[in-house]
Amino acid sequence: MDKKRILIVEDDADIRFMLAMILGSQGAILEAGDGQEALRMIESSAPDLLITDRTMPVLDGEELVIRLRQQVKWQKLPIIMLSGDFAANTELRRRMLELKVSCLCKPCNNAVLLETVIRLLLSVG
Repeated sequence: MDKKRILIVEDDADIRFMLAMILGSQGAILEAGDGQEALRMIESSAPDLLITDRTMPVLDGEELVIRLRQQVKWQKLPIIMLSGDFAANTELRRRMLELKVSCLCKPCNNAVLLETVIRLLLSVG
């Protein structure tokens, strides 16, 4: 079986590194520092799973998700959004759930993140 490609989109290099270390056993890790870079990588690398921060420069995670969901070929791409805003901002959480995005609060429990990643990767075969 081919290794699944996991794209981590996070502007904080330390967090990106930590996520890559946690998830490295689950697939081939690709990294982007913002949503604009992620869009370019998605077109060339076709990831099996996207994990994105919400708040980033250039193009934030919310806009990244909206742009992807507007394209037929990315409408079923499993996406996890990490944000410290989900607990207080139920409207944001509602919008992301409507776009079929798994929402995890930052800081994120590593076991919950890993469980979510495994579940979503299994869903794509």
